[in-house]
Amino acid sequence: MRTSLRRALALRFAATMAAGLLLAAGAFYWAAARALEAPTPTPVLEGDLLVALLAVVITGSAATLVGAWHFTSSAVRPVAEITAQATTIEAGTLNQRIVAHADTEEYEGLVAVLNRMLERLERGFAAQRRLTADVSHELRTPLTTLRGQIEVALRAVRSPREYQLVLRDALDDIDRLTTLSEDLLLITRANA
Repeated sequence: MRTSLRRALALRFAATMAAGLLLAAGAFYWAAARALEAPTPTPVLEGDLLVALLAVVITGSAATLVGAWHFTSSAVRPVAEITAQATTIEAGTLNQRIVAHADTEEYEGLVAVLNRMLERLERGFAAQRRLTADVSHELRTPLTTLRGQIEVALRAVRSPREYQLVLRDALDDIDRLTTLSEDLLLITRANA
């Protein structure tokens, strides 16, 4: 059953306060019963009432502190669990999802938002890997061609005409590389 965090905390706080008030009422009842039991001198009665009031304050405060500690711990536990899971997710493990054992709408909503964000990041990283692989391939082809042409031209003495042909082909490959780098720059600017 899903419940609101606000409602859950309010109910836990009310239960804690009720326990503290019950303990306080019990201490006061003990002091009042003792005072009515037999005729007691006023200084003893005042001392008993002071002890009862101190017991009420100490017991009520202790019960409230223990209850508040318990319900704040239970309220923060899902946050600690979500944080622990989120810190283990890195660029290489974006396929992991956060699974929190939270029974409140707020925590379930937070986990859903974080998991959708992880899905978007995973898709973005996959697209970036594909783009990097494609760009690497596109750059390698003209560079390999350029290198091959220059190596062949340098193996033997050539005529000026043959060198001009090699240089024209090299210039075409350089133009392809320039166009590719400009396209990449445009894509980078568009993504930014």
